[in-house]
Amino acid sequence: MTLKGVCVYTTGEGTVNKIDLKIPVPVSAIMVPEPEELTDLLASGILEHSSGATRQCNAGSFDEILHGLSTNFCFAVVEHIENAAYLHAKSLKGHHVAFKIKFDSTKKTLSVEGKSNSAPILKSLSAEIQALPL
Repeated sequence: MTLKGVCVYTTGEGTVNKIDLKIPVPVSAIMVPEPEELTDLLASGILEHSSGATRQCNAGSFDEILHGLSTNFCFAVVEHIENAAYLHAKSLKGHHVAFKIKFDSTKKTLSVEGKSNSAPILKSLSAEIQALPL
């Protein structure tokens, strides 16, 4: 996602100048933690888009990974059982995204399965998770 704008400024001599701005903004910046509704959304089939990936992790524990993901991506932890958790958030426009994450501590791999009612948002967030140092 890119934030576009124009910066207008005046110099000491009264000359007006304009600079076009393009600022990359991660999709995670527009997410709001949502601890409710996940069960109903999953049961209703509204979250029709899905993604899945497995990645290596250097973190010492699943709690470190979970804290990193929920903090960096503004996701609510809906359920946490041993080395697995469900995360849920919605965008400022109301698009829901849910992730089921599982950590294999012996192989140091993290399995990430996502569901959303917005394919572009899910794709961007999945890419951010793959790029996040964990």
